[in-house]
Amino acid sequence: MTACSTIAMAWAQPTMASPINLWVGPEQVPCFQAADGNCLLVRQVPQSHYSLWPHAIAGFTYAAGYHYQLQVRPPDAETTAWTLVELIEQSLAPGPLEAYLWQLHRYYTSAGEVVKVLPSTTLTLEFALPNQMRGTTGCNDIQGNYQRQSQRLTLTVDSSTLFYCPEPGYMAQEVAYLNALTRTVHFQVENRELQLLDASHTPLLTFHAQVASGPALAYRLWELRGLVDHQGNWVPPLRQSRVTLIFDNQGGAIGFAGCNPFMATYERQASQLHIQSPMLGRRYCPQPEGIMTQETLFLEWLEVTASFEVRGNQLDLKTDQGKRVASFRQIVPMEEETTGNLSGSVAENSNGL
Repeated sequence: MTACSTIAMAWAQPTMASPINLWVGPEQVPCFQAADGNCLLVRQVPQSHYSLWPHAIAGFTYAAGYHYQLQVRPPDAETTAWTLVELIEQSLAPGPLEAYLWQLHRYYTSAGEVVKVLPSTTLTLEFALPNQMRGTTGCNDIQGNYQRQSQRLTLTVDSSTLFYCPEPGYMAQEVAYLNALTRTVHFQVENRELQLLDASHTPLLTFHAQVASGPALAYRLWELRGLVDHQGNWVPPLRQSRVTLIFDNQGGAIGFAGCNPFMATYERQASQLHIQSPMLGRRYCPQPEGIMTQETLFLEWLEVTASFEVRGNQLDLKTDQGKRVASFRQIVPMEEETTGNLSGSVAENSNGL
């Protein structure tokens, strides 16, 4: 008998009828213990390993693609079934859309003509649950929200920086890009390619997921996993917040500080790293509680960074005393198809945010 089936059978014989909390995963797996041949993936402690759950739960309707937190009551003298007491939380699980940083490769005119992205520009789109969207237009940074259900997708751009880029074609490309985002109704992901489609399933935009080929630091999407607070304690990021950092190989960096997008320049020599004065948007976010304090703390640590260390998929930022102050994990390797910088024009736009 496997470890998973042992745990599942142990849960089948509860000794107490008090309710317990369960965290249910976004997919079912085949198992012989369940009457219908499919087990839920369940854990009783967040972040612990999943175990097989072969039991039906009366009152609970499962749908794949969601994380659930439930309170359930074990069988007792009055009932032989597990029973749902409360559905505490239901949240959409990350899918292919959220798994990558997407870089635009081509877009389509109203006549269906294919237009390639200007070679000197980088247009990106990134999705983070529960519904945050952010990206770059080749000239400006944008942020907004999205809603997806099955293969349907609605995008809303809430804010943008206001840089003017005089290079030929930059602003026209930006307008075409933003118009296409607002017309998106469907999406499909296949072989690391994302297509955004209109209501009639006509292609609007085609993106490619990024694949690494540069230095260990650059062209990777780093997501914050923890940082040191002002009391010297190591703390994880706030729930429902996402902090990211991306370096190009020309001294530019962009990211999302939890509420606002930011741009910065950096200097690197071997393992030494200095990040200069990140330029930040001016948005205020009331939720989640403490997000603005976390954002300020994160930016403070960026500015005092003196060195870094990459170990596998982990990036640590350290002070000049070698103290680790922030740690990231690599979410998506990125594809460096050009040598252009990710922020479009970090140094030129130094007064824009």
